[in-house]
Amino acid sequence: MNIKLVGIFDRGNLDKERIHFIALSDLSLSYYAVFSTFYTGQNQIQALDKNCYWFPPKNIRANENIVLYTKAGQTLEQKKENGDVHHFYYRGLRVPVFQNPNACAVIFELKTWITEPKAMPG
Repeated sequence: MNIKLVGIFDRGNLDKERIHFIALSDLSLSYYAVFSTFYTGQNQIQALDKNCYWFPPKNIRANENIVLYTKAGQTLEQKKENGDVHHFYYRGLRVPVFQNPNACAVIFELKTWITEPKAMPG
């Protein structure tokens, strides 16, 4: 896995609730999806409603920060004075996801996938 999940911060506070990740190597963020889950037992998890956020295409460099807010907002990138780069993403939800102490997040690296064939409009 080329991303480290640092933690979930400000649980239950919609204005601040977020998941913080750090890229461990250069990567394409479009290969990653985050699922909101909760622990049902030791080493056992179950998906929550509105549980998936699939990151849009974006090339991220090693050691850059990725912050996923629960609330609505505009995707943006900020370069800090110390040179750190932060990429901010927003799920657009109206309620916090991680207020339950057993709530957690799982990130998956999606290298391959198959979709149902559809005719292209036009």
